[in-house]
Amino acid sequence: MTLRPRNFFSGAIDFAIFVAVIGFLKILSILPIHVQQKTFIFIFTSIFAPLMNWPTRIDENLRLVHSDINSLQRNQITHRTLRNLASTLFEVFRPNYTAKLAMNAEITGPGAEFLEKAISNEQPVILLSG
Repeated sequence: MTLRPRNFFSGAIDFAIFVAVIGFLKILSILPIHVQQKTFIFIFTSIFAPLMNWPTRIDENLRLVHSDINSLQRNQITHRTLRNLASTLFEVFRPNYTAKLAMNAEITGPGAEFLEKAISNEQPVILLSG
């Protein structure tokens, strides 16, 4: 296997950004959790994601999958995707916050009554979403 400089540097840059994100989350930890989340989402979508070229990657994939949508729609989808990604990363790096959200979440939707019954009977479940 040969070392490709482009891939090596791309991976090195992604790793450096990952370290910066972790450091940034440490700094944010002095703020209330809801401020941390909003700030992280803003900074991630404005600085970190563009440094990793994610908006371009998302746009290119949208062009492949949905060549019929216009640039305004692609930009909106790209922005929402980056916000969702930032929110997911925040939840991954803040497991206590995520666990608290999950414990306080209301169970709704098709099959909710079966899930509530399994919980009350202490039965295991396989939960699929999406």
